[in-house]
Amino acid sequence: MVMIDKKYVDSITTSTRKGGVLRSLVEMVERLEAEVICQGVEKQAQKEIIQKYGCSKMQGSLIGKSLNTEEILKKRKHLVCL
Repeated sequence: MVMIDKKYVDSITTSTRKGGVLRSLVEMVERLEAEVICQGVEKQAQKEIIQKYGCSKMQGSLIGKSLNTEEILKKRKHLVCL
């Protein structure tokens, strides 16, 4: 699994160069047949661009807020593990 840092996601809506770097990273990881996750997705426009690049796994405030250990344990009974 490869996690792409938030710094590559932050300005993909305003910088074609950074968008190109992100796209290349996603493509490279997929060629290696590894899972890729983009971190720091905070805006719908970022999510749409990342999906267009072929990445379907994301983390960030747009997807859901971070949880501390107590919150995870409270929600644990509702989680499904596959």
